[in-house]
Amino acid sequence: MADIAGVLFGCGVGLFGLFVALLIGSVLVRAAVAVANRVLRPAEVPPDTFGQWDDWDSDEPAPKRRKKSARVIPEPSLATGMLVTFLSGLVNPFSIAALAVVAGAQLDDPQGLDELLPFAFVVLLLPVGFALFTLLLRLLLPTTFWRAALVAFFHTLIVFAVALGAGAAVYLAWNALGA
Repeated sequence: MADIAGVLFGCGVGLFGLFVALLIGSVLVRAAVAVANRVLRPAEVPPDTFGQWDDWDSDEPAPKRRKKSARVIPEPSLATGMLVTFLSGLVNPFSIAALAVVAGAQLDDPQGLDELLPFAFVVLLLPVGFALFTLLLRLLLPTTFWRAALVAFFHTLIVFAVALGAGAAVYLAWNALGA
């Protein structure tokens, strides 16, 4: 009976961890879209037709004035960002495995080039992951391919910055503890 409780607790902790990871990934996707929207020019504000509106011309209410310009890339909802993160987490391991098989077959040299395998693997992995993430963004966000590529680029920069900051924090904490 205690084993079942431990398994259920482990599953609950795992699901909570998955939810937190998807939430963080969604925030990173939304941040990348926000940065891309700042880089791109905002869409033109439509002309104000409020002054041209005659009350007696129609039974419909007058249109509301737009105060802000429309965003070039619509910001995804939290659930859409979580979906992008989840699907990216499913697609990337398969691409990593395929590239590992290809790189291992191509670089299996009996003359000692196996030390280049990790470097070649990373060099091959970055463009493939970027292209897959761009295609995923293009499919899930109402935007063009090149704008999705811009979002993927900023997403990659933000993820590297967060990973570098987290790594530095762990390193400093580890050194502060004297371990």
